[in-house]
Order: sequence, then structure tokens, then C-alpha cells
Amino acid sequence: MRPDQRRYFGHPDLILFIQRLSTQVHNLQLGNVLIGDMGMAAGGRFSSGHASHQTGLDVDIWLQLPKNRWTAQQLLKPQPLNLVAPGDKNVVARHWQPEIDSLIKLAAKDSEVARIFVNPAIKKQLCADAGADRDWLHKVRPWFAHRAHMHVRLRCPQGSSECIDQAPPPPGDGCGAELQSWFLPKQPGSAPVKREPPPLPASCQALLDKHLL
Repeated sequence: MRPDQRRYFGHPDLILFIQRLSTQVHNLQLGNVLIGDMGMAAGGRFSSGHASHQTGLDVDIWLQLPKNRWTAQQLLKPQPLNLVAPGDKNVVARHWQPEIDSLIKLAAKDSEVARIFVNPAIKKQLCADAGADRDWLHKVRPWFAHRAHMHVRLRCPQGSSECIDQAPPPPGDGCGAELQSWFLPKQPGSAPVKREPPPLPASCQALLDKHLL
């Protein structure tokens, strides 16, 4: 979506994941997958928004699965569907569909996926719907915003010496005290504090310097 913003670049592993997930969704007749921001052409920071989509291993996938393929105009100016009800504690019942459960579950069960970030209310709904099959839930992490999409992050590719994986998520499904802590009254300063970005890795800076010469 929004092809005019040119945020559709990614590592080959990310492209393969998107193709894999889309094929699974198609075969199950769940609908059409809507791909949002991936990365910039040479990686690195976006001019606005996103502190994390820098390595070609992250993608935003919208949490709606239209049955009919969107027109070019719809893809150019897509309308997000806010799944979280006022108060931020529950999903909007009329917007929540079993297909959304299936989409997130399929992504989380992919062996190349390290983490998926969703709104805490969405994680809460996933926990309620999961039943006995819960092994995949530990990858789904609650985080601020993410009310209309999931942010999928892949593991470091093999042979990528400068890529450092995050520590694995804590054991368990993450549906207990950890999740409940997101719904407690927020203390002042509990939201993320905007900080200056760290210096670029040396190899990235060298690439920029080369293009500036």
C-alpha cells in the first residue's frame, strides 16, 4: 500500500516471508493480505515515523483481510481499521474477525519470525481465543499503538555478521501478569520517552559518506 512513499524494500528473507504468508492466507481463503511499510531502498532511518524499520527485516501488516482486491486508489490512500475500543482494554467486537486471529497465528508460527508487536488489547483477545494451541503466543508482544496493524520482525539472516538478534521473548504465552500490567493505571513518564537516535553503524555511515562524495 501507499507505493508513492517507496517504503516497500526489504531483505530477501522478508520478501520470502511475505510471499509465504500470503500464499497460506490465500490457500485458506482468508482474504487479501495488506502490506504496509517495509523499509527504505538502502535501509536506514525513515524521514518520518518508525525507529525500527531500518534493516529490511520489519514489515507492518494490516489487520484486515478484504475479500476483494483493493483498487489502485484504495491502495494509494488506504483507510486503517482501528480494532481497539475506547479505553484501550478491549477490541471492537464488530471489527474483530476469526480471520485476524488466523493471520497473526500463521505469522507467529513462521520459523523466521522473531517477534510480532500488537496493541495490548489485541494480545488480550488473542489469548482469549487461542484455546489449547498456545505455543505461538509468546512471540506476540504487546506494545503501544499498533491498533490497526501488526509489526512483524524477522530473525537475523544467516551469515549476517553485523545483525544482532534480540533476546528471545520470555517463556510462557505472555497472557498472565505481564499482559495485565499493560492495563494498570499508567504512572507519569511510563510511556516511551523520545530519545535521540544512536549513531549509525560504521558500515551504514560509510555507505552514506560514499553517496555524499
